[in-house]
Amino acid sequence: MESYIRYQRFCETHDASTIQDFFNKLITGGWEIIYYNELSRPGGGLSSTPNEINFHITVVAGKRQERDLKSVL
Repeated sequence: MESYIRYQRFCETHDASTIQDFFNKLITGGWEIIYYNELSRPGGGLSSTPNEINFHITVVAGKRQERDLKSVL
């Protein structure tokens, strides 16, 4: 069984249109989500999009060691 060789914490705020790009960035970067927490809050009256809901996301992700040494070299 392979263990994680690197961990990283991501704390970002997104709206409904950018949250998928965040997940795509994680997956294409080789990260696996270990912990996920999401707080949703309205944009607020002073925001440029007051009806939009913002998601404050905290993710702890890890990368595993490559199985094939040829891909590392």
